[in-house]
Parts: sequence; structure tokens; C-alpha cells
Amino acid sequence: KSKRGLAFGKATKRLVGEKIKNMVYQGNFERMMSLLWVLQEMALADDVKLLHAEGQQPDVPPKETERLRQIYGFVEQHFQTDIDPSQVAEVINLSLPAFCRYFKKMTNQTFTEFVNEYRINHAKVRLLENVSIAQIAYDCGFNNLSHFNRMFRKITQQNPTEYRQQFSTMVYPLA
Repeated sequence: KSKRGLAFGKATKRLVGEKIKNMVYQGNFERMMSLLWVLQEMALADDVKLLHAEGQQPDVPPKETERLRQIYGFVEQHFQTDIDPSQVAEVINLSLPAFCRYFKKMTNQTFTEFVNEYRINHAKVRLLENVSIAQIAYDCGFNNLSHFNRMFRKITQQNPTEYRQQFSTMVYPLA
């Protein structure tokens, strides 16, 4: 689960926060034991939320893996700007209509849905930082705040402020 990013709720943050805060003052053995305790508590937490949508892992034939990797790589490098699907189609040597059919067949999503989901997942991580929502929207490739809010709600069933408040509690410095 941790590959997709995790955010813990208030109860878990309070439970492990003090332990983490006190680790600075512990000896090596105590610190190691505390770390193991923290990891165990986090593994058993029931107030954890995945930061990136589960998404379905399509059954991809091995020969198509490289093509999809190129598409994903392109999106990863360019998600902060307007992505023209014809540019991606050109990268993988397909016409635009062929690319759209191919992408839908391989991922069960349109390319636009995929890009929006990628951007929103990136925004979910950024919302845990102390940055304005408008700046996050812009940094994630949305040129219009209301469109960002609409897409965020569509994908997460929450608005960005609600999402941020859900995970904002006491933050304990590690040093």
C-alpha cells in the first residue's frame, strides 16, 4: 500500500506522534524499538487513506508494457502543462484516433481521464504541504481553479479544503 502513498488520520498521528518526537532523546536500541513500534502501529491503523487512487491494473501483454511506459513517462514529465494527446500519439507512432482507441482499450480510461486523475493524485500529496490550493492547482496543470475543484470532487468525492483538513493535525518535528 505504501507505494501509492499513505496519509494517517488524527488518531494515528496522535498515537505515534509523541513516540516519534521522543525518539530524538533515546539511545540507539530504544530508538530502534520505538521505530518498530511506530511501524507496527501504522501497519495496524484503521484511519489510513491511500493518497493515490487504486486504479485498476490492466492485464497488459508484455509487448505493450514498453508502449504504456512511454505514455506514462510522457504524462509524468508534462502533467504540469497542457498535454496535447496528438503529441503522445506521435511519441508512440500512432495516429490520434488509433492512440485514443488503444489507450482506452489498455487502461479502461480515456487519456483525458487518466491525465486528470494523475494531476489530482499529485495535488493530493501537495495538499499535505503548507501551499495555497490555487498554487497547487496551477502547479498540477490546471489553469482554472473552479475546474480543479470540480475534478478534485469528481475523483475524491471531497473538495480540496475538506481533503486537506482531514489530514491536518499536529505535525511533530523530527529533529
